Amino acid sequence: MSASIKHDSSPSLDAGDSSALDEMFLRSDTLTRALRLIVSCNHAMMHAADEQTLLNEICQLAVDIGGYTMAWVGFPDPTRAGYVMPVSWSSGADSLMRLVSAGRGYFRRCLVTEALQQQVTTMDDDCEERPGKDDEGIIASDFRSGVAIPLLCDDKPIGALSIYSAAASGFGSKELRLFEAMTADLAFGIKTLRARKEHEAAKKKLDYLAYHDHLTGAPNRFRLQAQFTELTKPAVSVGRQSPMLLLDLDNFREINDAWGHDCGDKILVEVTERLVAHVGSQGIVCRHGGDEFAILLYNFDAARGLDRFVQELLAALNEPYAAVSSLLEVTASIGVAIHPAHAETLIDLTRAADAALQRIKGAGKSGYHVFSEDMPFEAEAQRALLAQLRQAIRRGEFVLHYQPKYDVQQKKIVSVEALIRWQHPVHGLIGPASFISLAEKTGLIVPIGDWVIDTACTQFAIWKKTGLPLQRIAINISAVQLRRGDLLKTVSDALRQSGLCAPEIELELTESTFLGDGELAFQSLRDLRTLGVKLSLDDFGTGYSSLSYLKTMRVDRLKIDRSFIHDIPGQADAEAIVKTIIQLSRNLNLAVTAEGVETAAQRQMLEEFECDEIQGYLISRPVPAEELPNLFSSPIVS
Repeated sequence: MSASIKHDSSPSLDAGDSSALDEMFLRSDTLTRALRLIVSCNHAMMHAADEQTLLNEICQLAVDIGGYTMAWVGFPDPTRAGYVMPVSWSSGADSLMRLVSAGRGYFRRCLVTEALQQQVTTMDDDCEERPGKDDEGIIASDFRSGVAIPLLCDDKPIGALSIYSAAASGFGSKELRLFEAMTADLAFGIKTLRARKEHEAAKKKLDYLAYHDHLTGAPNRFRLQAQFTELTKPAVSVGRQSPMLLLDLDNFREINDAWGHDCGDKILVEVTERLVAHVGSQGIVCRHGGDEFAILLYNFDAARGLDRFVQELLAALNEPYAAVSSLLEVTASIGVAIHPAHAETLIDLTRAADAALQRIKGAGKSGYHVFSEDMPFEAEAQRALLAQLRQAIRRGEFVLHYQPKYDVQQKKIVSVEALIRWQHPVHGLIGPASFISLAEKTGLIVPIGDWVIDTACTQFAIWKKTGLPLQRIAINISAVQLRRGDLLKTVSDALRQSGLCAPEIELELTESTFLGDGELAFQSLRDLRTLGVKLSLDDFGTGYSSLSYLKTMRVDRLKIDRSFIHDIPGQADAEAIVKTIIQLSRNLNLAVTAEGVETAAQRQMLEEFECDEIQGYLISRPVPAEELPNLFSSPIVS
């Protein structure tokens, strides 16, 4: 019968006791093989690619190197309490394999279950004495003795390793101590492999979400940016044109208002499915955001004809939708531009398609229009906006609002982010989404950005003098500022004039900063870091090469994009991604901030994940400079 192990001392020898001498030599040889087994197992653990391969190799090494007759590993059966199931075994496991083949892939009374229940090493010196109805009596019918050692992860049993010998009492106490040490290493190896697998799965999911739209699963604009040259190159090499379709659903806001956003989301999913089905292998369908889609027909069947293709696509979209009544009519407007006839780069091609899209919308929507050379890229509204922007710079119409960042561990506001607003004389306070893109295209972002840096540093210095306990201020930087301005001089001058220290400034960068002439951007950022300024990578996880940039450019902080925070808690994928980004930051010695935090549940989960800082409406909306001191007495941060 089996028993828990208490390690005994080695047998003593009388001078004339030859049997004891033989036993000593036998034990010495057995210990030597056990030591060789441990060395081989440690080597296997160091090089194992996955858990199953590791377990298989350990079991077989017990036979090939250790000289034992069989070994197997059992894990608790998740569907049957008190039972174990074999997950790996060596050669010589004929009895075990017969049970598994007969549908008996689970056992209740055996050394492994006993080791798991007692969480100690269990041994049977003579398996022949076990009753035939006992599972161990069947498993070990070809062996004389066996031992089972529990695999403990964080003091909890995850399984057990069982080894068998052809001899009765085939395991000495010294061997058992060696096996227990080996099994402890094996348990740690399993834990490490599982953690690595979870990390790789979360990273793969993170990479997937960086390239795909969360709602529809369609590729997003980053995927199109990353693959544009690769997709169009074969067509260019044979002189084939690649149409780009920019599609916008007509009156989709009214659909959301009338039927609700859940219904609107279902329609977007079904629209995506119809577009993908219609395009097939001729191209790629991307969701640009909202109700806008981009279709690049890099393998277009010209014989079919563009007009026929688009008309059939529009007709497919107008079919009834399962999400709503058949009375709902969904129409679309499409702008078309041709690569490379109308433009060679994705940016210019998209602008051309957008100009065509605006033309069809202006003509009453529901249809399509192809770009022509006499069609301006910028609409009249954009030209008017550009004139107003120039006037705003001259008149000083821009203002800064500040959103606090809350340290989760210290439970207090520690920094702020400066956010630009336009105090328009007619339209009132306008957010940056309405004008920053145009400012970047025209280069006006350089003087605007210089003003932001000067104003933010000056205001931060004022707060310091009044005793406000802030550690740093974050300022958003455009790629254009790095390439067309003298950012290093601008920051240096602002620091000197305000009296701030360089580490009190944190520049927030998006991935567009590194596109184009990336090396020039990298060098500018290296110079800034040499100065002592902190760098933060904004919207982390949404771009198509976030991780690769971390290899090239050293930053101090990652900001998790709000799209991931929005889906926690409750969405397992988003939770895994957020947790992985935080763990990645820890491994790279980076601080991490979560933006877009709006609920106490989000805050609690981020605190559990050991996120450093949170930012969002839960703490405060962006406020004017004079209102910021009031937030330090707010209940959320008290």
